[in-house]
Amino acid sequence: MKTSEVITAIRLEAENRAQDVPNATWYLFGSALTDHQGAKDVDVVVIVSSEQQGRKIRENLSVECRLLPVHLLILTEDEERELDFIKAQHCVQLYP
Repeated sequence: MKTSEVITAIRLEAENRAQDVPNATWYLFGSALTDHQGAKDVDVVVIVSSEQQGRKIRENLSVECRLLPVHLLILTEDEERELDFIKAQHCVQLYP
């Protein structure tokens, strides 16, 4: 599967998970942004308000998404602020 197809599938998954966790923000980072053709996987970070919301996203991921070459990291807003992850990793917002 091409990187662009994986990213499209992740965006669709983010839209579907918005029903469960409407305030989650999904970002791309890593090799999928810097080496689109050569990336072996797609790194995604989802920022949520609480650990409970993070568990809800992980528990409700579709089977299709679980089979994609994706590394999924879920951080609470507090964790993201502490790490300054979005800035440090040059993340690009995917959804919304």
